[in-house]
Amino acid sequence: MGLTTITNTKNKLLGAVIGDMAGSIYEQARKNVYEYDKAVLFPNGGKSNKVTDDSVMTVAVAHYLLDNDSLTQEGLTKAVHRYTTDYPLKVKLNWGRGETSMYGAGFQKWIENPVPYQGDGDGSAMRVSPVGWLCDSIEQVMEVAKFTADISHNSKEGERGAQAIALCVFLARTGKTKADIKDAVQKLILYDLDKSCDTIRKETLEYVKRHKHISAKSIDAVPAAIQAFLESRDYEDAIRLAISMGGDSDTIACMCGAIAVAYYKDIPSWLIKIANNKLSKTYKAFKEIIKRVDEAAPRHYTMM
Repeated sequence: MGLTTITNTKNKLLGAVIGDMAGSIYEQARKNVYEYDKAVLFPNGGKSNKVTDDSVMTVAVAHYLLDNDSLTQEGLTKAVHRYTTDYPLKVKLNWGRGETSMYGAGFQKWIENPVPYQGDGDGSAMRVSPVGWLCDSIEQVMEVAKFTADISHNSKEGERGAQAIALCVFLARTGKTKADIKDAVQKLILYDLDKSCDTIRKETLEYVKRHKHISAKSIDAVPAAIQAFLESRDYEDAIRLAISMGGDSDTIACMCGAIAVAYYKDIPSWLIKIANNKLSKTYKAFKEIIKRVDEAAPRHYTMM
């Protein structure tokens, strides 16, 4: 498949970042919502919503892909690890019990010792959307998505979760229909995308009741994000549907938002305003990467 033309979509990475921030207040079993009407985006002007590891890692991958045509595992590892150092994402625990990190438990160990650990969580899929924007063919998308997963999530589920989201973004941005996208994911990734959002909600709620915690596994979160996109009417609807699925809400909304902006080519201005305000201080440097992705043409990468 030859070089593809870039769309006129703006704020490409904000599609993922807004989903992450919007879903951040609904993550964790006690905060999950399972009703669309309760999935309110940025209540109280978004004062409680946060930038999480999903956004940081998405920007980290984008930064590396923008700066390099020849990709190495060592180079990507260093680039991603540098972002974890620059943005440690420490949050205070209640009742003065110290601090914790927003990064997942498995990935926190990777930060301490950045070698692949066979991760099967959704961490590889949440950060992969730049691959769908910057690669020039399906073959490249599949190869580079796997490459980005393998610095940490070098398991079958880690790899195919990343490939699924990158593939959806690529197909959406190049004008494919939802039916085309669903068919491609089912054939190339072998995901079951015949479960409705209602069915996934019920299964997620049952899981949380049984285990007393959410699942952050790729096999659970990635199909949920794709299904929320498939049933959506527009970008805002997609994010609300994603949050209403329960589970790993910020990551599901991040992945869904990445696909939705590629497909609908538009984000409501009020959401962009909130996102830019939140990025204007600590994460000001993210705006430059977001701008560069908007201006970048798809390219062919070489894996070294």
